[in-house]
Amino acid sequence: MRNLRHVDQRLCVATGKDEIKGAPELDETRNSEADYRDKYRDELGGYYGGFMGPVR
Repeated sequence: MRNLRHVDQRLCVATGKDEIKGAPELDETRNSEADYRDKYRDELGGYYGGFMGPVR
């Protein structure tokens, strides 16, 4: 994330459209399961971590 603009509810990111479209898909039918949410969060972190580098 590069910038968060509250006024117009816009989130600016430092990745391109193709990287965002290639992200792991969320299974909304399983999103209420804690184990699934943890696994999905780890998958997203692994995917976007490759673009962003370590979190500071």
